[in-house]
Amino acid sequence: MRTAGFWEILFYVCLAWTMSGCTDKASKNTEGSFEEKQDIAKEQTRILHLADSIENMLPFINKASSLVFQQHERSFYVNRYTYKGKPLLYVEHITDRNKSFSEKKYFLEKGKLILYSEVTRMQGSEQMLTQKRLFFKNNKMICAESLPMNSNGYSLHNLLKRIRPQRLDQFKDLQALEDAIRQRGKFNLGFERIAAAANVSFLILGRNEIDAFRAVLKINKKDDLIQELRENPIQYAGTRLELNYLITDNQEMIYLSGKEKHD
Repeated sequence: MRTAGFWEILFYVCLAWTMSGCTDKASKNTEGSFEEKQDIAKEQTRILHLADSIENMLPFINKASSLVFQQHERSFYVNRYTYKGKPLLYVEHITDRNKSFSEKKYFLEKGKLILYSEVTRMQGSEQMLTQKRLFFKNNKMICAESLPMNSNGYSLHNLLKRIRPQRLDQFKDLQALEDAIRQRGKFNLGFERIAAAANVSFLILGRNEIDAFRAVLKINKKDDLIQELRENPIQYAGTRLELNYLITDNQEMIYLSGKEKHD
């Protein structure tokens, strides 16, 4: 008869802990009856299946992208995916100067947040540093998990640990994401100037405020709008523009076309 080795036993122990997820009954801080934990586990499974379905739909539904906003050592932009005019998913892409990259996903059902997912990686790498998932029902968090990783990309504890975020409002502030898409409020940027460096021109958008967001678009090809802005920069200072652009993998915006925006 074969005796299970230490690593084999450890594997099955870790697998059991991982599968327990939000319904970890071994935690001293876990509250609620067994039936309540089962209900949470069922809802968690349902939400994950729905999130997978939304992900599979992305190539076939409407997508809108915000500008790439810059502030200090941080830049970010938002993608919004809608079906029949209703948002199903917001994806926030965040990069900072220390070369880390975060992708935050907000899955919605009937306009309400049901799943917040966050993954942090080193920029240019598929290696995960942290992973976080928060599950919601009726605008209340029912479950939260965190998966810490070590420098080699392996789980430090081989399980999803339960977490208790101190500020839940930061995960449910979908209005800020919509404002970024629509360029409202603090994301309402106007023409600042056209800058040139090393034979390359950039369209700069900003606000006349301290610590305001800025947006920079690389100009590969001049058109009537760019020519007009070059010749009359003072006249167009602060003017809102309706722009078409591409966002590259390194969060660089490429200007395609544009016109003056009239609300």
